[in-house]
Amino acid sequence: MPVALAVLLTAVWVAIDHDPDPPPVTLTFVGDVMLGRSVGTVVASDPDGVFRDVRRILRASDLTFGNLESPLTSLPHLSSNPNVLTAEPGAARLLAEAGFDVLALANNHIGDSGPSGVIDTVEALAAHGLRSVGAGSTGRAAAVPTRINVDGLRISVLAFDATGAGLVAGTEAGVVPWDPSSARAAVVDAASSSELVVVSVHGGVEYLPEADPRVLRIADLLVSWGADVVWGHGPHVRQPVFTTSDGARSAVVATSLGNFLFDQRGPATGEGMVLQVLVDRRGVIAHRTGTTSHLDLRVRFTGWELPDADAVLLDGSWWNLHRRPPVVPRSAAHPEPFPWGEVLAAATGRLTGSDTELVVSYRARSGPHPVRDGMTGVIWTDPDGYTMHLGVFRPDDLAPVWQAGMVPAPIADLAVCHGSLALAYRTLDSAEVWSAGAAVWRPAGLTASDFLPGPGVPSCGDVDLDGRSDPIVLDRRTTDDVRP
Repeated sequence: MPVALAVLLTAVWVAIDHDPDPPPVTLTFVGDVMLGRSVGTVVASDPDGVFRDVRRILRASDLTFGNLESPLTSLPHLSSNPNVLTAEPGAARLLAEAGFDVLALANNHIGDSGPSGVIDTVEALAAHGLRSVGAGSTGRAAAVPTRINVDGLRISVLAFDATGAGLVAGTEAGVVPWDPSSARAAVVDAASSSELVVVSVHGGVEYLPEADPRVLRIADLLVSWGADVVWGHGPHVRQPVFTTSDGARSAVVATSLGNFLFDQRGPATGEGMVLQVLVDRRGVIAHRTGTTSHLDLRVRFTGWELPDADAVLLDGSWWNLHRRPPVVPRSAAHPEPFPWGEVLAAATGRLTGSDTELVVSYRARSGPHPVRDGMTGVIWTDPDGYTMHLGVFRPDDLAPVWQAGMVPAPIADLAVCHGSLALAYRTLDSAEVWSAGAAVWRPAGLTASDFLPGPGVPSCGDVDLDGRSDPIVLDRRTTDDVRP
C-alpha cells in the first residue's frame, strides 16, 4: 500500500513543534480552489503569478486550509457531471509553495475521475508535504481526522461532503458524506482528544448570497458537538461569517468563503474571502476576514474588513475580539493646571519606551497654520475656534515628549497600551462619540489605524499573550457579525 494512504489509516498526531504552554496559533481558511480548465492554462504559463499576491498571507499563518475542487490526476473524467475540473498532479507544488498545509477533499468533484483519481490526488498532495482530509482509500481511511500539533496545541480537522453528489468512500476510495450520526461521533471524539476542532463542510445552494438554512443547521450541530471553527465552501460566492458562543467558548462559522481560485469570473463568483482565526487551548480568541479577487485567474488580496463588534488591533489590523482579556486599569487623572490647553482626555502608560508617560488629548486656541490653512476641505476648528491636539508628556513636569500639531477629530477618551493607544473620537461640535480607533507609536510619531464606526470603550489588554497590552475597543454595537 502506498505510504500516503497508509498514513490515512491511523489517527496520528503530527508534531510541528512542542511547548508546554503553547502560544496562540493563527489559522487561515479559504474557499474553493480549482486548478483545472482555463486556470490550468495560467498554471502552465505563469505558475509563479497564480498565488504571488497572497503568499505573504498564507505563508505567515501557522496553518493554512483550502478546499480543493480539482482531482489531481492524469486519469480521464468519469463523472456524469459535465464540468471537467481535473488538473495535473504536479499542480500540487503550487499549493505547497503558496503556503497551504491542509486541503479538504470531501466535495462533489474530487472523485470525478473515479476511486483511482482520489488516490492520485491524496498521493500528489502528500508528495509535496501537504495533508488532506475527508477522502481516502476506503470509508474507514477517509473518515480518519487529520491531527496536527502546532507548538503544543493539538488540532483535529474533519471534513464532510454535504452535497450528496460526491463519490462516497466505501470498499474503494472516495469522500466522507455528511451523516449526522457518524459526524456526531467523529466530532465528539475529536473534541475529547484535542484542544481545537476544525470541521470542513462542502455544500449549500450555489450562488446564494446568504447562508443556506440546511448548512446553518449542520453548523449548529457541529458547534454543539464541540467544533470551534466550521469552515464552509461550495456555493461559489461569499456568505457572511458569524460567531456563536455557549458562554465558555465561542466558535466561528463561515458557511461559504466563495471562490479563492476558479474560472468563474462574475461579479460575485470572481471574489473570495480569507478567514483568519487566532486560537489557543481555550478556543477562539479573535478572527478577521479579508477579500480576494481572481478576475485574471491570479488571486489578488483586496484588504481586511473592519469588525462590527468588540475589536483588537494586532499587527496594524483590526480583528473581531471573541474573548476579552483582563483589561489594564487606567489612570485617567486630568493634569491641572495644563499649560498647553483644555484637557479632553488623559491617561498614563508606556507609549514611547520604558518610562511612564502622560498622554493628553486637548484643545487649544491656534493662530494661522500653513498645513491647516492649506487644507481648505478639512474643518480643523470647533465652534469656539479651538483646534484639537494630542501630546505625550513627562508626568512630573509636563515637559513635552511629542506633540501632534493638530488632529482632525477630538479624542474624547483614550487608553495607553504598550507602544500604542486605544481611542474614542467625538465630533467637533458635541461630546457624542462617533468612532473608535487606535494609534501605534513609530520612531517618527503615532500612526493612526482605520476608524471603527460607532461608539466603543477604548481599553488595553494582552490579547495575543506576548506580554504586551494591545489596543482593544469594547462594548461596540454588533451588526453584521452575528448569527443570521
